[in-house]
Amino acid sequence: MRTARVAPLITTRGRLRTSTSGRWAGITRLALSQTQTTAASRARRQRYWALAAIIRSRSAFVLHGEYDTAHQDHIHQDSVAPTRAFTTGSQAAVKLAQAVCKHIYAKTDLVIDGNFGPRSQAAVREAMITVELPGDIFDNSQWVRFLLRSGRLGFELSLQ
Repeated sequence: MRTARVAPLITTRGRLRTSTSGRWAGITRLALSQTQTTAASRARRQRYWALAAIIRSRSAFVLHGEYDTAHQDHIHQDSVAPTRAFTTGSQAAVKLAQAVCKHIYAKTDLVIDGNFGPRSQAAVREAMITVELPGDIFDNSQWVRFLLRSGRLGFELSLQ
């Protein structure tokens, strides 16, 4: 008989935190698993990317399910460094923005490939308009607002 390992909400090793589940206002419980990023349920995908966006809004680095296969069942967060602005040189940041646009803002034709090309730029611009944010995500304060508003929207949509 195989026993399932139950992980705590957050484990900490030095500067890294690993999130495997969470509870928000007693409404939703999210236990991350390998199927969250590719789940048939849109609500599950929205919750996963909402959580990833909120975590990234509070840290410099987040490794998630689209970053690589080793991170499909959890989210790694650098818990010490302050939030850094969006940069196209960060595969994790670009893939996070693409995944948020695809799964929260329903840009289903968007490819999550780490290339911040014209389609990704247009998807982010449209998403920022949806959450009433001027400017672009290269401004750190707008990047953080985009992540927070996207996280909130993702959780709200997932409950409908």
